[in-house]
Amino acid sequence: MRKPTYRAKHKAYYILDNRKGSATEGKQIRLAAGPKDDATYAAAVAAWAAMQGIGQVQQPQEQPAQVSGPTLGTIIDEWLEYIKGHKSPATYLSYKRYATAWKELHGTVPAAEVKPFHVRKLIEQRFTNREDGEPFSNSVRAQVEKVTLGIFAWAVKEELIERNTVKGYERKAEFGKRKGWINDEQYGKLVAVCSDECFRDLLEVLWLTGARPFEIFQMDARHLDRANRRLVLRRRDGDKVKAKERERDATRTIYLSGRAYEIVCRLADLYPAGPLFRNRSGQRWSNSTTSQRMRNLTELTGVRCQTTAEPPTIYNLRHSFATLGATVRNIDIATMAKLLGHKSTKMLLEIYDHRGDDSAYMLKALALVA
Repeated sequence: MRKPTYRAKHKAYYILDNRKGSATEGKQIRLAAGPKDDATYAAAVAAWAAMQGIGQVQQPQEQPAQVSGPTLGTIIDEWLEYIKGHKSPATYLSYKRYATAWKELHGTVPAAEVKPFHVRKLIEQRFTNREDGEPFSNSVRAQVEKVTLGIFAWAVKEELIERNTVKGYERKAEFGKRKGWINDEQYGKLVAVCSDECFRDLLEVLWLTGARPFEIFQMDARHLDRANRRLVLRRRDGDKVKAKERERDATRTIYLSGRAYEIVCRLADLYPAGPLFRNRSGQRWSNSTTSQRMRNLTELTGVRCQTTAEPPTIYNLRHSFATLGATVRNIDIATMAKLLGHKSTKMLLEIYDHRGDDSAYMLKALALVA
């Protein structure tokens, strides 16, 4: 017989239903509420026995525990339900990608038997190289580790499992400093071979504003403030804004230079309702629909990121905006932070600042001292 587990958070004994074909198969069932004592435990055991149609039941302490517990797949399903109700739709879809890959690979393994080995296998088999042979970025691998380890930490907190068996896993990837960026000449080459006007509009606005791709993807005419030449996202209006969850009134302002303002106004006039930036099929852009187009452009031009030599993605345009703003365009660091949507310069200095990689810039700065 299975052994009920006490969940202090709910002050009750629960058990995972392993009865084949039952309405609650694979779910946690509340058996008896009360303090964690012999009487409540006995009531929980009796309730579970009654549900299975068992008459007389031995006290669990008189028999060895034979329960393997929920599988990794069951834990992942429960975790995804939690994430769906507590995180934004975009975050849920991002997390689901990594969690589903882990479930597909090791979902039938009892959660109590999952080890750091399984995390390493997930990354080696699913997140080392993409289908086109290019390696996944360090940030992707870091996100995989974050999600997979977070699932177990959550499961322990919710008392779905007794201990975190992957706690000893040593993270190999780091989000760290983003080094991929391109210069004005390289950007010019990409735009020159882009025959898709819809995609070119997107590239130009990303390049000229330093906005995050997901910010531009969700823009529609109501976000355009023509008087101040800017786009404004507001969390209270249902927009996705990168800020702490407790900041209900968080906003993101994206300022538009001449060419960017021209493009956005043209699209706002063309599309008074719905997304401004659409592909040739009239659909809103997304990371998946832009990835192949960027790969096509880099194959045609041979453009590779400075420092890393990786093919640039649309997110690298943001990195380039920050790097060139500091080294070429002489935008002060505080202003640059605001343009990028950061509240302070800390993130800019730690993540996007590549001035130390530019010898000409550093020597010019040193010459001012002489």
